Amino acid sequence: DGTEGDVTSPELFIAPANNLDAAKQVTKIGGTKLEHPTIGPDGIQIVFVSDFDGNDDLWYITEDGNNLRKLTTNPGVDKDPAWSPNGDVILYASDQANRIVVTETGSVPDPGLTEIFSITVDGATIVQMTDAAGSSFNPVWSPTGEKITFVSDRNGDGDIFMMDADGQL
Repeated sequence: DGTEGDVTSPELFIAPANNLDAAKQVTKIGGTKLEHPTIGPDGIQIVFVSDFDGNDDLWYITEDGNNLRKLTTNPGVDKDPAWSPNGDVILYASDQANRIVVTETGSVPDPGLTEIFSITVDGATIVQMTDAAGSSFNPVWSPTGEKITFVSDRNGDGDIFMMDADGQL
């Protein structure tokens, strides 16, 4: 109602590009962050990043607002989701492989350095795709799903790299 002190949080809406007034709200989860919504190749499935439960995780939902579930459960930061062309795998960048450090709030990955991972849509299988000095992030599938490009600062600055879909450079 716009009352001073109201708490607002980012939520996901879907609208036709030519009629933004027809937007419908898809999520109602709260949090301070909702980023990188990515629609699957079927036009129904969506993956996005949210800190709803304390850290940046990948979340899955269908375009009708149903089937909300958390895909990643590690204590690290997960970001940059990218659907495979056939819709069975999602690439993402994460610091989940980093050295674990103990803080006042618990054990968490040492933040900052990210690697590329893949996760099946059901969340059952996670594979680390890169393992290099520095960070690797912003993965993108080729249209055929045979190649993956990504950014890495392993050589001291941000360069674009390409690997096969199985993680081989």
